[in-house]
Amino acid sequence: MKYFICLIITCLCFQLSHSQLLVKETQDLVKSDTFVLNSINDFKIDDDAEAVYYQEKKRGTLAINAAKIELRDKWASASLYFEGETGYYSAELNTITENDGESNYEFYVNGRILKALVNPETSESFKEVKLKIGKLFLKKGDKIKVASKAVTNGKIPENDGTAWSRGRWKSLILSPVDFDLANELSKVAPFEEKDGLLVVEAEDFHFNTDNESPRKFLLHKYGEDLPMGNTKNHTETASGKAYLKALPDTRVTHDDKLIINENFFPTPGIGGMVSYKVKINNPGTYYVWVRAFSTGAEDNGIHVGVNGTWPKSGQRIQLCKGKHKWTWSSAQRVPENHCGNPQTITLTFEEAGEHIISFSMREDGFELDKWILAKDKTYIPEN
Repeated sequence: MKYFICLIITCLCFQLSHSQLLVKETQDLVKSDTFVLNSINDFKIDDDAEAVYYQEKKRGTLAINAAKIELRDKWASASLYFEGETGYYSAELNTITENDGESNYEFYVNGRILKALVNPETSESFKEVKLKIGKLFLKKGDKIKVASKAVTNGKIPENDGTAWSRGRWKSLILSPVDFDLANELSKVAPFEEKDGLLVVEAEDFHFNTDNESPRKFLLHKYGEDLPMGNTKNHTETASGKAYLKALPDTRVTHDDKLIINENFFPTPGIGGMVSYKVKINNPGTYYVWVRAFSTGAEDNGIHVGVNGTWPKSGQRIQLCKGKHKWTWSSAQRVPENHCGNPQTITLTFEEAGEHIISFSMREDGFELDKWILAKDKTYIPEN
């Protein structure tokens, strides 16, 4: 009898331990600070949109009743006000594929479209997929809107026409982004500031990422084929005969279509990014200079930040003068002066030691050759 009781206790203890382990494993897999915003429970349907959603509770989606001809090929939408902490997030839209059409989606923040998305083709309907929106900056209280449109691919006959998709989507997933590269670059030797001055070749970066965007800084090196079929070669006159360029370059002139977070990144930390580990011996405020090659009004802007932050003093570095040649600038574009006020781009280092400097795209096509930190405001680069 005692043996039987001990056996039962042992089994119960094992089951409890196993359950606790499963719970812990599940908790480890789910980020507690990630927002999963449910389309039905968290979003409010926009009644004034072209089409109006219905709640498809069987699949947990918002959907468009495409059986009604007047709702086909028209946008329905739902909105909410963001209640999370202000910061950077990686966003995904959880949608449902349909074999009768590849539904279209649009993602908005405060009335500005940030991403257009399309469901993948499928032979099997009602499979969940996550469409990548990418990184974005959200403030508490921002209005988020998700819109979708019912479409047909013309492949499935139905009544006197073809079947239509219903623009179904289940949720919006927002995961906080950490820009801290200290651990990633812990074994990298830093560029060292001496006597209030630091000069770095752009191509000697320590970290390079597309940052979940469709753009990346690519290396142009003398004597080598240029990436992505680019025909503009400025390596002959570049310092070190190499430089970085934000590619692909699709907005060359003002007439080319501007697409937020694709070929134009007004918010720093969203587009492609290059980073450099530095050692500051003399803390304080430094003026940031960049040597860049600009051919027009749509390839002359970039952002700079430090230690994963993007202070206002480092945003919108602008070049206007010195077109079609390598030119130095430390000017910040402002509403009253689009060419920027000279020597206004700064970064402040409160403490001596190692820091991470990052340059983030503002415009595609930007060419970066070299950059400088100078503590002396009167310092002017010569070459």
